[in-house]
Amino acid sequence: RVDPQSDVETIKMELILADVATCEKAIPRLEKEAKRDKAGAAKLEAAKKVLAGLYEGHRARTLDLTEDEIDAIYELHLLTMKPMLYIANIDEDQMDAELPEIDGCMPVPICAQVEADLAELNEMDPEEAAEFLADMGLKESGLARLVREAYKLLGLQSYFTSGETESRAWTIPI
Repeated sequence: RVDPQSDVETIKMELILADVATCEKAIPRLEKEAKRDKAGAAKLEAAKKVLAGLYEGHRARTLDLTEDEIDAIYELHLLTMKPMLYIANIDEDQMDAELPEIDGCMPVPICAQVEADLAELNEMDPEEAAEFLADMGLKESGLARLVREAYKLLGLQSYFTSGETESRAWTIPI
């Protein structure tokens, strides 16, 4: 059966459970560090706060953590602290539909059939591919939207250089 909401919840819970295991493993080590220095105590408190939020079913990224707490738990490399991007495979008749948020994130709508047709047309005649996009009422392909959203989510941009022998695009932070 196709149930995207259930799939999202399953993945979210698996990520939370992985982070719970990471925190539970790290807390005894952090307790030892906390006895030695003040920075260790801050790490321990931040880890305990995150663990409590994870037990409640919240991703670490959605908890109200201060910059100091985020820095303190950085070394744990929690999966639920990572930015998330959802891609929704939609039908052609849903191209203009507003999609609901998924776990607080707007999904990037992509129609796999349209993308396959567009890729095939692009190989044969790029002008016809552009016309196909215009006929569908789209300004850009789903792949281009996906790349743009991924760059935005990760805080990246392209920097172009050009010389006599070559032109290059560099991906750099904003």
